[in-house]
Amino acid sequence: MNCPHFIIPENNLMAGKISYPAQQQLLAILEPIIKCEVWALMDIPIDDLGKRLQEKMTMLPMYPPGFYYNPTADVSSKAVGILMYDFFFNVYSRLYSKIIRPVRNEIVPFLLFNTISILVKIYRAVESDTLQKSVCRLLAPHFCSFLGSVMASTDIDACNSISHMALAWFSAGLNSDVSSSRLKFASALYCAGDMKRTENVLGHVEEKYDLDVVAPVCGCSACYHSLGVVTIKPGFFSKCDTGNEELMKDIVAFCVKFSRCEINCVPQELQYELFRSPQQELLVRDEDDGWMDWAVVDSLPYLYFLQYKTYRHLQRGADQQRALLHLATTIDTYPNLRHRETALNLLGQCLEQENRYDAAFCCYIKSRNIRTRNNAANIHICKLLSTISLRRRVP
Repeated sequence: MNCPHFIIPENNLMAGKISYPAQQQLLAILEPIIKCEVWALMDIPIDDLGKRLQEKMTMLPMYPPGFYYNPTADVSSKAVGILMYDFFFNVYSRLYSKIIRPVRNEIVPFLLFNTISILVKIYRAVESDTLQKSVCRLLAPHFCSFLGSVMASTDIDACNSISHMALAWFSAGLNSDVSSSRLKFASALYCAGDMKRTENVLGHVEEKYDLDVVAPVCGCSACYHSLGVVTIKPGFFSKCDTGNEELMKDIVAFCVKFSRCEINCVPQELQYELFRSPQQELLVRDEDDGWMDWAVVDSLPYLYFLQYKTYRHLQRGADQQRALLHLATTIDTYPNLRHRETALNLLGQCLEQENRYDAAFCCYIKSRNIRTRNNAANIHICKLLSTISLRRRVP
């Protein structure tokens, strides 16, 4: 039956036309469609509606052409996965760029607290719809973690410890995704010298980070043009199809971002990324390159880097070498790194600490080949050459 008209209470064209048994059958068919909201539209083959919707959302390059013409359950699962990935990408890409950059460091805590208050107010508002509430639930933990990191940086600078208030904000933001907020927390603990707690947090991240499921998400503008080469595992799609919002936060891993007002929560090796752009290179940056004022690293290599540093402090050589191997292997084989040059810079510095200067130099050259300008590798190459030169002068 085709009724190409809107049905309104005052003029219900279907009134009395459908028997009660047929109504029950229709209800059984429509109920799952209603529950999954817009996702069911991706399966509509008439007029290629599903395909056209996905093309409009710039998701077409991610899958082969035949994908859109098979309205099966598997296709529906993938359609949901594509939409969820795109949603997380767009949310995260706008998370920091318009909010923090234009203000002075001392204003940042107040701005973050105000932003969190606004999100809570929107979430509690009676008129807020389901999507608005979902966005608020997804955004708020990131800002809580950010505020905790800013406060912890001030604490570490003053007394080399983290206050209860900062810990409370970190705790409120831990479940932003599978890894990024926990890694910021672990980074702060490491910089405060609390190695045992750092190890515990990192172990929890490693346990939750399922390589067969978790999809990395990076909102830095330079990565947008390479979105089509993102490799997403089937496990990601199967989890998306559950419709469980809390579960979906455990299958995405955002990159880890630090601003300059968090510098005391950033290990020295990563701090160089905050100063990657000399004055002359600032002139050749695009307007969307604001992320370069931050230290930004993919979650997975940062996990292994922090493990390497933590085990080094704990003098656990075997675990330290295991973490170093995982870091190097991830850089070489993991296809979805959005900041591979930064990961190479971190690996190079670890290799320097192992006195493997030739290998470190190779890392910096590889990093520079990925991004010639606005790359801290240029600093590391100069420092390494100076170190090698000084060592050769020593009799």
